[in-house]
Amino acid sequence: MYQLHYLAERHGALLPVHGVERARVFEQLFFHASALSPAFGQAGYFRKLAPEALPHAIARFHGEALRTLAVLDRLLAQHPFVAGSSYSIAGIAHFGWIWRRQFAGVDLEASPHVVRWFATMSQRPAVQRAIARVESLQPPA
Repeated sequence: MYQLHYLAERHGALLPVHGVERARVFEQLFFHASALSPAFGQAGYFRKLAPEALPHAIARFHGEALRTLAVLDRLLAQHPFVAGSSYSIAGIAHFGWIWRRQFAGVDLEASPHVVRWFATMSQRPAVQRAIARVESLQPPA
């Protein structure tokens, strides 16, 4: 998150300079750091990596991941992007976990606005290049 902020400030892009638009980007970055990312990460950890199965932890964090996804879906019902009307570092931050949602065991079935946003984000050439780079780092299945 801090790296995204640094790069946006350094290059003067993907982060509005003033006002409500800038505040919305930071609001979403804080939501990402305090809610979406921890929920998705813990949901995945307790589902796939924990040394023992803890049903309560699995249910708790899976439910929290779904809750944060619902919050994001309600926001995207009102705006084309997560921080308002344009692509920003907030969307870049959220995209990573939504792209890797299978780790957390989360589907987008009940989140049509997230589906629309994710499809829009996925069509961006820079996003496609980033995905290709990440996928090239994975060992063959």
